[in-house]
Amino acid sequence: DYFIGLNAIVSCNIIEKAFASQTKDKLVTGTGTTRNYFKELVDKLAVAINEQIFDKNVGVTKALVQRISDYRKERENRKELKGLSQYIKINDSDTNYVRRCSVYEKLTECSSKNRDECELIMTEGDSASGGLIRTRNRNTVAILPLKGKIKNVVGCSITDILKNKEIAGIISSVGAGILDKCNIEKRRYADIIYAGDADEDGAHITNLVVALFVTLMPNIVKEGHLKLVLSPLYGYKDKNGEWQGAFRFEDMPKDVQKSGKYERYKGLGSLDDEQVKEFLLNKNKRKLVTVNYPSDIDEFNYIMSTSEGRRGLLTNLGILQE
Repeated sequence: DYFIGLNAIVSCNIIEKAFASQTKDKLVTGTGTTRNYFKELVDKLAVAINEQIFDKNVGVTKALVQRISDYRKERENRKELKGLSQYIKINDSDTNYVRRCSVYEKLTECSSKNRDECELIMTEGDSASGGLIRTRNRNTVAILPLKGKIKNVVGCSITDILKNKEIAGIISSVGAGILDKCNIEKRRYADIIYAGDADEDGAHITNLVVALFVTLMPNIVKEGHLKLVLSPLYGYKDKNGEWQGAFRFEDMPKDVQKSGKYERYKGLGSLDDEQVKEFLLNKNKRKLVTVNYPSDIDEFNYIMSTSEGRRGLLTNLGILQE
């Protein structure tokens, strides 16, 4: 690792030189003596470099140590990424044309081959996804239900992450690849949208989904293609008989509050098909939040490695902005 990227040129004259065979491609004159001489030369050179450069230039020394450390991490990543194909599927096209095929058994696919008009909605559980599947536009909307709290990928090795079938399924559904191989031009949908419950558990799962994309598919987040659809806590019908949502009790009209003609939702599974269509699928009415890439990735990783106040801290970092 220490010698990767380092080069040295040594010029020397050898008396009575001799070469092996007729090709003259290998020096054999005093092989043992020559080897010992160069070893001694390298040892002396190492001492000189240490005394004259590293001891006197702390900045250079730190830069070299950092380069070695970065190389080791990159080498380990390459080793782990070598077997990616056995865990995930990557879209083979980097155009907006997508060949729709089965990439994950839990994915309910859309039919349009035009990526730019399609979206993938991920949601928590089969009960929540049922209404979405029944009321979606089958041509442009794909649905992917999650089992519940997905694996927290922060601080985990790539191999351990990809061995998790659900995580691998999410990555395959998106189709863009991971880490530095994440190519947004290969994504299978224009946007990836997560619809989570509005309660504390729902917020926790939302954070885990955000962490998954920030860690493994950073370019999806950086280019603004990861979004959250906020589900209301309250629902009521307006004077025209259309469903309206509210995120706080006081956001509803006063007459609705007094009459009690409203519904309090426990989660996405408690929405009927009409409400799902209005609150989660209606582009003119639903509330979308674009997830921004964290300004401080180290602080983000620290937050995600703890259990206290994740959502509030993520908002303070500017990762979630309305």
